[in-house]
Amino acid sequence: MKIKKKSEHQSFNINTEYEIDLGLFQAEAMVYATADRMGDISIEVYNVDVVDVDMSYSVGGKSTSYHGFQDMYNKLFGKNAFSDFNREVANAAELQFLKESKYRSIEELTPTVARKCFNELIETIQFKYKKCSSNLLEHFTYTDNYRLVAFAKVGYPDLIYNLDCEWTTSDRSSRHNVVNINNWISNGVYKTNTTAD
Repeated sequence: MKIKKKSEHQSFNINTEYEIDLGLFQAEAMVYATADRMGDISIEVYNVDVVDVDMSYSVGGKSTSYHGFQDMYNKLFGKNAFSDFNREVANAAELQFLKESKYRSIEELTPTVARKCFNELIETIQFKYKKCSSNLLEHFTYTDNYRLVAFAKVGYPDLIYNLDCEWTTSDRSSRHNVVNINNWISNGVYKTNTTAD
């Protein structure tokens, strides 16, 4: 048996707890997120994704059951009022997490820096690409590699298309984001072990 490593990337799970003072009520928010290193390039950038925000509440400093607090809140402020309240508090915790995150995300990059990252990445990673023809577009070569698509959304937004086409890693078709890489393929600026299907 011969085993050969094809690739490796760094990814972190981050769990951050917040206390939120809401006057009469208090909340605790546990933000569950991941930070995925976006390739071995000169700028350390991450795809930061908040997976879930778990909320718990207390009244006057005393813990409550989630459903008990939900019932009480709806009785005080109207049927289904808790749903909007809970979403607002969870969203505030998520925004605070993203604001404080030490992991630089793609969305924070300027278009110039995102283009630099895209160009470095397209030269250093293995990715698959396919030819596409669309009623709306001329024939072009695309990839749906998530890292290239993420950098292109910021750096080359005019090259991003949301099309119903085959995924580059299978023959399955569905609507998804792809990036037109004609300029890089025609100039030979891609890793030689990149494959067309």
